[in-house]
Amino acid sequence: MAHDQAWHDERRQGIGGSDATQIMAGQWNKLWQIKTGADDGPNLDGILPVALGSFTETFNREWFTRQTGLAVSTVDCDHLVHPTNKWCRANLDGVLMDAIFEAKHIGQDDTIDNALKKYHWQLIHNIYVADLDFAYLSVLFGNRRWEMVKVEQDAAQLATLLEWENNFWHAVETGEEPENRSAFGVTPKVNLDLMRDIDMTGNNHWADLAATYLETEVDANHHDRAKKQLKKLVTEDVKSATGHGVTIRRSVSGSLLFK
Repeated sequence: MAHDQAWHDERRQGIGGSDATQIMAGQWNKLWQIKTGADDGPNLDGILPVALGSFTETFNREWFTRQTGLAVSTVDCDHLVHPTNKWCRANLDGVLMDAIFEAKHIGQDDTIDNALKKYHWQLIHNIYVADLDFAYLSVLFGNRRWEMVKVEQDAAQLATLLEWENNFWHAVETGEEPENRSAFGVTPKVNLDLMRDIDMTGNNHWADLAATYLETEVDANHHDRAKKQLKKLVTEDVKSATGHGVTIRRSVSGSLLFK
């Protein structure tokens, strides 16, 4: 379906999650032309990967709920505007009690780490606009597999993102055409190749906490308490820890992610 003028006008009102990715990649000039109306932007109608992402979104939500037992709501997910920074906007794929839901469909041979890197700034942006604490990134890899990770908001990276977005939006409001910038990368803090995978099946403390984590996911207080204590059991030289239905993986930025 072709986008009408109203769609283009709405997109020019602020910065969305996919825009955050472009801004942090340093691709300012082209995005500035779109926001100021000098360019309508690419026509994504008929682009197969884009169409598949939209077509599989409903199934992705349903599969996520089937696998996790967590219900995803689509009520009040469109046209979100941050109460303070009005140029910060988002259209969400869904929301849970304390998290946004982000559905993606990517190549069957891709990896969850690549997905986290690709959509990192979109997640940081959308969590902020929704005023929540986490994001569930639910990824379908072709028609072969599904993986999910829960990503926490990062205050330091959010501050950097807002600084870049604010500077970009200032250029939009003033009409001053910006130059492209060097991409702001998420610098790896750890070398995962030097770390080890461990099996926590024989750890009774892990077993108790894992049971609490799995049984109380809907109960945010117990869930978060178990989550924090589980993380404390993962020492700095560990890449991933698995046992009793719970897996914790370390990202290249050093963050611990539940899978």
